[in-house]
Amino acid sequence: MQKSLHIKLSDYFEATGASDAGNATPSLLMKGAELTHWRKGCNTIIEQEFNGKYGYLYSYEINTVEEIQIPVHVAKNDLHVLYLMEGSSPLTVYTSAGARLCTITPKRARYLYLPSGNYKIGLPVGYALLFGFYFDGSIFRMGSERPFRFLHKVISDYIKKSLSPTYSIDFHVGAETIAHIKYLCSQLRKGDFNNESFIFNELSRLVILSRQKVFTEYERTSDPELLLKICRKRLQKGITLSGNMTKIKDIAVELRVSVEHLSRLHKKLYNENLSDYRNHLLIAHIKDLLSSPYSLLEISIQARFHGPNELTRFFKKHTGLTPLEYRLRKP
Repeated sequence: MQKSLHIKLSDYFEATGASDAGNATPSLLMKGAELTHWRKGCNTIIEQEFNGKYGYLYSYEINTVEEIQIPVHVAKNDLHVLYLMEGSSPLTVYTSAGARLCTITPKRARYLYLPSGNYKIGLPVGYALLFGFYFDGSIFRMGSERPFRFLHKVISDYIKKSLSPTYSIDFHVGAETIAHIKYLCSQLRKGDFNNESFIFNELSRLVILSRQKVFTEYERTSDPELLLKICRKRLQKGITLSGNMTKIKDIAVELRVSVEHLSRLHKKLYNENLSDYRNHLLIAHIKDLLSSPYSLLEISIQARFHGPNELTRFFKKHTGLTPLEYRLRKP
């Protein structure tokens, strides 16, 4: 398959030998792939690319100590899948004008339709292992796309050759998906005719597996009101017991759904952002503690803030008053 995704690492990094690249051996080894080490200062990337007839596969193992935006040129309209297999922070895809297109959070993936043009990818501080491939979207034909409802918009825009990029909802990258990707990468063989059919079959299985992940995470939840009821109860209990340590993302993991999905449902059913609801609960908890004789330091400890200053900033942001002013006004 002709290479059409050009991530211009040379605009920022310099190609270097493996001995100068820090971690010389990639943790996800793509057998038979073209491998390049890149470095600038303490920032390093291990790039692997494999050109198959039915798909172009690539991997980037990234270690950065600063945020970096890398220019990207897409030479041909293609369908892409990006898996952030590991990472400390999300990656962000931007338009050439700098507008955010979408994010890829750790242990999650997305499909994208990218028309030809220029983009940017934002690399956060820390470690990231990105695997992806792009492929000929004509594999979805004669109704074969019907079971992939979460891809209908992406596929439709690809077929119409839309001038605007599109992306799917994101989905979980779990142990099964990671194992499948590792197996695929370990069996790649360049110049082997039989290996081409293997690649096509394995990429097809990854596409089917993503549909199963989406079904489990989004579509199987037949009662969104029940899901949100459980979520809100866990937030209430968590705030009471752990204060500011209670995070929506942790509850989403427990419920095996994405934060994005929970937030969208909450806004639709309650006309309130889920993060705002969480903060309202925390403010109410702090107000209860302020009704007691505890000092501000003791309250910050019980509410799990890093000291009175952080507690004061949070409280004033959401109430317009400092904790002391609230205490003085309270009858």
